[in-house]
This record gives sequence, C-alpha cells and structure tokens, in this order.
Amino acid sequence: MTLPRFRRWFDDPRRSPRRIALFYLAVGVAWIVLSDRVLALMVQNPGTLTQLQTVKGWFWVGLSALLIYLLVAESVAALRRREQWFRALIEQSQDIVLVMDQATTVRYASQAARAVLGPQTDAPTAIRLVDLMHPDDLAGFRRNWDRLIATPGGRAEVECRCRSGDSGPWRVLEIIAHNLTADPAVEGIVVDARDITERRQLQQRLIQVEHLEAVGQLAAGIAHDFNNILSVVLANAGLLRQHPEAGDAEREALLDDVLGAARSGAQMVKKLLGYSRQTPIVRVASPLRPIVEDIVRMAKRLIPETIEIELVASEGSSTALVDTTAIQQVVLNLVTNARDAMPAGGTLRLELGDVDLDSAYTATHPWTRPGRYVRLAVVDTGAGMDEATRKRAFEPFFTTKPAGAGTGLGLAMAYGLVKQHQGSIEIESEPGHGTTVALFFPIAEAQEGATPTLAPGVAARKGKSAGRVLLVEDEEALLRSACRALEAFGFTVVTATNGEEALRILAARAADFDLVMSDVVLPRMGGRELYHEARRRGINARFVFASGYAAPEALAELETDPEVTFLHKPWTLEELRTALRRAVA
Repeated sequence: MTLPRFRRWFDDPRRSPRRIALFYLAVGVAWIVLSDRVLALMVQNPGTLTQLQTVKGWFWVGLSALLIYLLVAESVAALRRREQWFRALIEQSQDIVLVMDQATTVRYASQAARAVLGPQTDAPTAIRLVDLMHPDDLAGFRRNWDRLIATPGGRAEVECRCRSGDSGPWRVLEIIAHNLTADPAVEGIVVDARDITERRQLQQRLIQVEHLEAVGQLAAGIAHDFNNILSVVLANAGLLRQHPEAGDAEREALLDDVLGAARSGAQMVKKLLGYSRQTPIVRVASPLRPIVEDIVRMAKRLIPETIEIELVASEGSSTALVDTTAIQQVVLNLVTNARDAMPAGGTLRLELGDVDLDSAYTATHPWTRPGRYVRLAVVDTGAGMDEATRKRAFEPFFTTKPAGAGTGLGLAMAYGLVKQHQGSIEIESEPGHGTTVALFFPIAEAQEGATPTLAPGVAARKGKSAGRVLLVEDEEALLRSACRALEAFGFTVVTATNGEEALRILAARAADFDLVMSDVVLPRMGGRELYHEARRRGINARFVFASGYAAPEALAELETDPEVTFLHKPWTLEELRTALRRAVA
C-alpha cells in the first residue's frame, strides 16, 4: 500500500476510527502469536524465555504507542485536509455563506460575505444581519425568519436589501436559509445568499423596454379612444354654442355628456401614466377582478376583431398582495403574445379564481409557500409550443418570433415580477392545442400590504369658503378656467404665469393672500421651488398644488407635506372646492 493510498484510507471521518482499531488489532494479534512461536523455537531456557518475553512486552508497549500516534496523527491530518478542502470551497465561492443564531447574529461569514457586507461581519463583536438590512424589508424578513425558526430542518427563501455600514450602497440579496439548529455539528441557521443587484438593475431596464414596446402597441388604441372623447366634447360644445336658447333639460344632457367624456379622458391619462412610469414594485392589498376587467378593456385595443376575448372569473375571488401597474404590464404582455400566436383568429380567455398550493407544489417552487393563492391565467387557442420551446420560454432574449418582431424579454420579465410578488408562474402548452400561462399571487393576510395613509392635513372649517388667492398657471386657457371657478366660489383672484412672477407678488403683498394655488411644472421657477423660497422668506400662505404629471420625487415630497394640499389634474369643481376648503381651514 503506497503512502497516498494509505492516507486516503483515513480520509472518511465516519470510517477512520473503526479502521484504526482493526489495523491495531491485526498488528497486535500478529505480533503476539508470531513472536511467542519464534521465541519458543529459538530459546529453550525458561528463565531466558521469561526475560525475553518481558522485553518483548515492553517493546510492544513502545511500538503500540508509536503505532497509535501515527494512526491518530494521520486520521487528524485527514480531518484537517478535509476541513481545509471544504473551507477553500466556501471561501472561494461567489455566493455569500453565513452561519447565524436565531437572533441573526453572525457567527461565521465567508469571504464573499465580508466583501459585500463589510469586514464587521467577521469581527470579534459579531453583528446582526438585521442591523445591515433596509428598514422597508425588515417586516417581510422577520415574518419569514420567525416561520423558519419555528420549523427545525426547514428552509426559507427571501429577498432583501443590505449594505455595509451606514454609507455603503444598498445591495439586493437573494437569501436561502436552512434551520440546522438541531444539528449538533452546526447548531445554527445556515444562510446561502447571492448578490443580485446587477440582475435587478438589468431587469428594471428590461421592464422599461417592455414598457416602451407595450405603450407603442397601445398608442393606436389610445388615439382612437381620445378621438372619440374629443368628438363628444366638440360636438356637444358646438351644439351649446349654436343653440343658446336650448331648454334646461337639453343643456343639462349636453353638459353631462361633455363632463362624462372629460372624466373618461382623465382616467385614461392616469392609467397611461401609471403604466409607463418607472416606479419600484409597491405591493398593496387589491382585489384582482377590477384590475383584470380594466386589462380586458385595454386589451381590446390590442387584438383584432378575429380574436374573441373572454373573462371567466369565479365569484368572490380574494384580495391579493400586488402592484397594480406591474400586473397590468405582465398580463398585457401575455395578451400580446397570445395575439401573435393566433394570426388567423381564435379565442383569448382570462381566468380568475382562488386555488390552494400544497407543499408538493412549493417544493418545486421554493420562493412560494403553501397556502391560498389567486390564480390569473391567460389562455389562447393558438399554435401552442413543443416541450423544448416551453422549457426555454422564460430565458431572456429567447423568442420564436421573426427578427424585429419581439425582444424575447416579455416572459423573462413576467417571471421576475411574479417572483418578486412571492408568487409563481407556469406554462402549459402543446403544439396545436394553444397555451395557458397561469400566474399565482398570494392572498393578502389581514392588515398586510394596506395602502399607507397620507397625512390628512387640516380639517375643513365650516362656513369659510372665500378669501384672496394667488393663482399661478402657465397654460392660458386653464388659467382663465381656474380663475372663473375660484371667483364663482367667492374668492378674489390675482394671477401669475410663472414662478418668478408669483414670488415677486408674494414678496410685495404676502399678507394679502390666504393661499396660493400653483402648478408644479412652471417656467423660470417651478412650483416646488416657489414653495420652498416662500417659506425661506417667512411667507406662510397656504399652498394648493395642482398637477397632472411631475417628477416622482417632487410628487412624493408635496403629497406627504401636511402644509400642502395636492390636487390632481384634471380636477372637477367639487374636487377643487374640497381642496380649497382643506387649505384655508
């Protein structure tokens, strides 16, 4: 037996103790039996034989000590080599490996963990993982962590943002944790995490590409709907001008049509802005049926008349924790794929209902957990796909469409968005039998994902609806309309067409105004800058901001400022009246 083979004989830590004992036993028996026979043949004198046997015994004691030392030393060396081998695998891995206790205190951190989370993760005074986590991710992480701790041997998967120290960039981590607290060799929670920050950034860029593609597809339908709306407004306004002597009932009917068309246009603009805006995923508890009904109306603009669209929804489908804009985008992309699969026409069906996903299902979809889900499926009667195509369907840039007809990003984006919802997505398809793409979203738990409430501002004061208003608006027609509305409410109005002009008026006559009603986007000086400059100069007039679209950070600041009343364009007279009453209260 060569030395390398001899060393490998002890490399298995489960077998090496038994092998040591057997080796020692074999050598000992051979020594005792053979040495006694050799001495008996060579020495006839009993006294000499006794002395030699004593020496032989002491020699065996020394030989045994040396043999045991060599065997144990080789076994320990084998264990060390095995430990170094495993440590090298972990230390050189690009994945983050942590061992933590139940309080998330880090007991071991791999080299990749120290590179991402900082050297403090391996410091003598260990740090807790939750101390490095983004505040917005803590609640969801703790729910999954508590379930994991209560399940020895269990596994949990969660996505969260962490950073090194107080000033490092936030990194998005995909975490898989195993509860091995009952394993005496570990006695802790083993975390395998991967830094997916770049993947999420790429996904956001892919989402924007899909946004642009889908908005382009919707453009023709939106133009059609807006032309209908404008036709209603122009026709009824023309009739009112041509027949000023019309009776009250007829005038009221014409005005109702104008107002109804304007409201439809306003809703369409809000949906379009929400669909195209680059915003992070914000999941709130929402009933899916109104969302799907809205998608069906939008989808009718995308599909030809040769394709019939149906909605099959079970009664009382539950509320799910979803981002409405993301769901609209995913389903409209699936509708577009279904349309392209039916060039000769067919049936497109959207199905909605509640289902139970058991542990057998979630074992193959580890980012989900057993429980009740809302199932939303897009079913077509198109060409279908074979098994090889179906298996590659979620790969980025994989497409079966001709060059220039698709990016191959739609299903990859849908997969990522559904996974961020802690849901699941499945494709069932056979050549010639159509395709079913099913999305599963977890049913919202009580109080989970509730829409945050904005600061309510001040309560309306009864009996006070008049005062002096500085109206700031650069659109001339809207300036005239808003001025008439304010005067109809009993306000005295002074107008300005840009922020600098408004600031000059306020600086000269600040005490004359009860409030300022301003657009957010203005020439020379924007509404937000006007507000901050007025406050810096000690001008305390109340502000009402009216805007149809502004930068997200500007809207986020103004909508949550308790000293500001925000009014979304287009506004109705009643909405304007309510905003003014809140502002002057």
